[in-house]
Amino acid sequence: MLGFPTANISISGQAPPRLGVYAVRVKVREATYGGAANVGHNPTFGGTELSIEVFLFDFHENIYDQYIRVSFLERLRDEKRFSGPDELASQIRKDVEQAKAILSRDKSPLLP
Repeated sequence: MLGFPTANISISGQAPPRLGVYAVRVKVREATYGGAANVGHNPTFGGTELSIEVFLFDFHENIYDQYIRVSFLERLRDEKRFSGPDELASQIRKDVEQAKAILSRDKSPLLP
């Protein structure tokens, strides 16, 4: 476990954004949270299926099988294969800090 629990989103029938890591806003029920999302194939772990994984900041609830709404604000970087879990976790920490900085200056309205 990398220490970044994610909401794994089905994208069947949807056109996903370009592969990579993004700063996002996520609506869960009536609340909106900041987060970081990965759109890709999980190449570090040999993944082949396209997935969207979203890490929500300051969120500790179980939302398994619930609908959430994700708004992609800014692309941070390309998807990349890392040498292993430690290198990936280190990069995720950097991605989270970058996403938080973007969210702190983003003045767009919250999701409806």
